[in-house]
Amino acid sequence: MRAGAAIAATLVVALLVIVLSSNDRRLADTNARVNVSGVALRLPAGERRCQTQDVPPGAGMVRLFVDPFAGPLEVTIFKDGRPVSSGRVASASVEGPVEISLEPLEDEIADARVCMANRGAAPIALAGNQTPVGGSSVSPLFIGEKLPPEDVRADFLRRESESWWSFAPAVADRFGLRKASFFGAWTMWAVLLVAGLTWVAGLLLLRREASSR
Repeated sequence: MRAGAAIAATLVVALLVIVLSSNDRRLADTNARVNVSGVALRLPAGERRCQTQDVPPGAGMVRLFVDPFAGPLEVTIFKDGRPVSSGRVASASVEGPVEISLEPLEDEIADARVCMANRGAAPIALAGNQTPVGGSSVSPLFIGEKLPPEDVRADFLRRESESWWSFAPAVADRFGLRKASFFGAWTMWAVLLVAGLTWVAGLLLLRREASSR
């Protein structure tokens, strides 16, 4: 039993290290309130649609959910009426998420104006960021809630591929948001410490029981 517990603990630690060491583009922020939108917002050829949205620091790419997509599609971010970043993806025939690289943004832009322009010859449909009550994928959290008008779902991704190790400080900062004032970045580390100590204590207890038999 003691050997089995040790092997299980080693496998858990190894799997955790592998997952945390994997590199990928990480989500910096999103305006989505649903996993899958029940609303498609039509954007005719040659037209532009704008919305107000916070743009996080370090954003280097925006992900939109387009069906169908014939391109080209442009995204421009405005601050106080001035364009501060933009990106464009050329014609392609895909269904699903489209990722558009942006000019680097170092600082957060609160209440930015995010505009999407369809430069193609055919209309496209962009997934919304929420599903109204009675929609096809309504969340129980929305029942009885009066939702604001639908915007285009826009996910902002960080500029470079990162492991969870390097992304940990940003996760810790977000972990303390929207909680009581005494919570902060230290909260996540405290929770992880308590979880780690609990795990070690459990292993020691197993070892003690095994040795006493």
